[in-house]
Amino acid sequence: MDYSFLPLEHFHHSFQLYADNARQYRLTDLIALHFIECPKFRAGPYRPDDPLHRWLRFLDERTTADQLEELIEMDPTIRHAEERLAHLSEDDMTRMLYEAREKAQRDRISFLKDAWEEGRETGWESGQESAKAEIALHMLQEGMDLRTIARLTGLSPQRVRQLAEPK
Repeated sequence: MDYSFLPLEHFHHSFQLYADNARQYRLTDLIALHFIECPKFRAGPYRPDDPLHRWLRFLDERTTADQLEELIEMDPTIRHAEERLAHLSEDDMTRMLYEAREKAQRDRISFLKDAWEEGRETGWESGQESAKAEIALHMLQEGMDLRTIARLTGLSPQRVRQLAEPK
């Protein structure tokens, strides 16, 4: 994660599934959730002898070319990963698919954000209209005249008349 999530000191935490009422019983050793908080990793000392530190440095977009060369020299798996990435970036079709996927993800995020904002605005307006109608009904029950109710609630006179009609 590119933000601090857990109120714990270290940058890497692993959680497993245990029974609520029998904490000593682990459901399975096949599932674990790992949280890696990049800001905490970057704030601490880099330990090149730790494979996790090397991979996090490799994946960090802030890693310099010199640091990358050092990682490639130290770790054959990172060398292999870098070679595969270089190979994939040379392939036009793979790069086009990657860029299309990135665009689709950005478009989806934008669509969801727009839909949420529109829904929030629509919900607000709908809620306001419902509240005004409810207040108008109470005013009608108290015997207030339609014109005063329309003026005080901001509802149209036609809407107030509709509310006044028996159902």
